[in-house]
Amino acid sequence: MRSQVQAIFPEFAKLLQEKSDYVKLFACFDANSEGWLHAELMHFLATNEAVEELRPQRRGFDAKKREACDFWIKLTDHAVWCEIKSFCTNYCGSPGKNITDRIDGILEAMRRVEGYAQADGSRAVVITLVYPFAEGEAEKRAWDKHMQKLLAGPLTISQEHKILFRAAPKRFARLILWSASDRRG
Repeated sequence: MRSQVQAIFPEFAKLLQEKSDYVKLFACFDANSEGWLHAELMHFLATNEAVEELRPQRRGFDAKKREACDFWIKLTDHAVWCEIKSFCTNYCGSPGKNITDRIDGILEAMRRVEGYAQADGSRAVVITLVYPFAEGEAEKRAWDKHMQKLLAGPLTISQEHKILFRAAPKRFARLILWSASDRRG
């Protein structure tokens, strides 16, 4: 059974495709897009009919920890803890950042939201936007190594969308929705 998150995520991917020039700018300037992505997702969720309640920067259940989850979302059929991770790769000649550290950050986010979801019976998702990519064989092999590490994490790929750069059609970003296997039906 497809969850509401899985049902509305392609709409969000379409929105980002329409704004792919922004993602390309982040890639060109080796800039982090996470704040922008938060704002885009917050606006998307706040205006989506399937969303009954939206709480950005909600704290988890451990009062001793100061960290907050990016979003807690109440949909019509379930609640969701959501983290966003975004980074510029060092592919396509981009200086990028250390990808291994970024992969570790995604895995940490997966574990955190999965813990919150298990504590209250909700669902866990992590949304990643990673850029730039090209169809080169060397980049594919390098990314596949990182993906193997991510696939060993607590969440699995639910959806992946290529966000094509209009002005550079052989370059793209990967928008990935990670979620727990649908154990709750």
